[in-house]
Amino acid sequence: MKLFLINVVLTIIFLSNGPAVAKNFNTEYTVSSSGIKIGKFSWSLEIDNKNYKTEIFLKNSGIFSPLYKFEGNYTSQGVIENNNYKAEKYRQYWKTKKKVKVVEMLFDDYLKKLSQKPEEKELARVGLDELFQYFDPLTSFLNVLNGDDQVKTIDGRRIYTMKRVGL
Repeated sequence: MKLFLINVVLTIIFLSNGPAVAKNFNTEYTVSSSGIKIGKFSWSLEIDNKNYKTEIFLKNSGIFSPLYKFEGNYTSQGVIENNNYKAEKYRQYWKTKKKVKVVEMLFDDYLKKLSQKPEEKELARVGLDELFQYFDPLTSFLNVLNGDDQVKTIDGRRIYTMKRVGL
């Protein structure tokens, strides 16, 4: 599944010839592995004045649905300042046959709050107060589409830099 998401992100980046400027955007994709349909992927973006909300939905479908059930919902909302998307709230919900995982984050210039259910057993290696101008994965992606070369990102478990890939 990670490989599919990476491919979707890279495809959208390659197809983007400039900043993301749509006011409302809705699209749906088929998720395939080795040519076999395993799910659906939909993405929406709403921009209202200086606020935005973006959502991704993933759901299993196709012949292997009874064997590999999954469902995911990722939502990010925030403000647009100086032509950059700035996260305020992020929520991730991921469900499989065996578990349900929920991650919620609140931001200002720093990551203010991070909650995970079930709680992570491993201790955090970085303090929240050290994460200045980090964004959730959806907001980071929007900022890369909007022209940023790289964006500091946190997904609830790890921190990394999301980078624009050259054509």
